[in-house]
Amino acid sequence: MKKIYFFTLPFLTLSLNAQVGIGTSNPQGTLHVYEENGTAASPTTGTMVLEHANAGGESSIIFKSAANPGNDYGYIKYQDNASGNGSTDENGLLTIGIENDGAPTYPTYQDDINIQATGSVGINNSAPNPAASLDLGSTNKGI
Repeated sequence: MKKIYFFTLPFLTLSLNAQVGIGTSNPQGTLHVYEENGTAASPTTGTMVLEHANAGGESSIIFKSAANPGNDYGYIKYQDNASGNGSTDENGLLTIGIENDGAPTYPTYQDDINIQATGSVGINNSAPNPAASLDLGSTNKGI
């Protein structure tokens, strides 16, 4: 039987089987974050905070493809002042997207889902019309 040794602090656990636990001494995945009481999202707090220091910048999480790692990936990103709607600092953009085969070189293989602060949702459209609940990037605008 293989022995597993842990490096444990009250708030952090590292195991030899490549698991990291934050707030737990028994991580159940590659990264396991545990809070005794959940943290509501606010501009200054959250369970996990990704922050960029440059105005107009972006923070992101990517999901790499094992089949085509040089070109294909999924992502979730937040951008300051990027929605294309409005001219003030209050037009951030949250994008859930997929890049296939090196888009935008092949833009027909790009799929994006965008959620605006106004509640407008764009599918294959990075700047949905703020007056629309759902704005499709297709030419026929149909569902």
